Amino acid sequence: MDNRKLRKQAPGKSGKFFFGEERTRLPQVTELWSRRDGNYEEKVKHLVDAEVAAHNIPCNKALAVVNQHTHKVFNAQPEEVQVAMYAKLEELKNNTKATNAAKEHAPPDPKKYAAAIQCLPDAILHFTQAVKAQTSFFVSVVCGYKQGANSNLS
Repeated sequence: MDNRKLRKQAPGKSGKFFFGEERTRLPQVTELWSRRDGNYEEKVKHLVDAEVAAHNIPCNKALAVVNQHTHKVFNAQPEEVQVAMYAKLEELKNNTKATNAAKEHAPPDPKKYAAAIQCLPDAILHFTQAVKAQTSFFVSVVCGYKQGANSNLS
């Protein structure tokens, strides 16, 4: 799908319509190990610096070298260290699952509702423009809301 035309026509809004909590990934076990007690600085950094300098590796490719050397040095660590790091990673996973489960059962946040309602016209406009650009169809969208007993909307 080519959205270049749509981007030129779209209003100056960011187009971000995600209202959930920002998510971050859990670190890998080697990342946990490298952050602990300065392991990266002491055991990995000099290897990475030497390879980057020797092979003239650009900055955008250096992360692969860092990961490669971190894995090698971590795998060379004693088994007790590796087991401790895997246990720490498992603890982080369990904490994240518990936190996510608590958030799922929390009552909806009125600020998120307001943000969703505020950006709904832009979201509908982007959707209808994309459909029209790709299919030459005219699109209409009908929205409604549920009026509850405690609602003061008329």
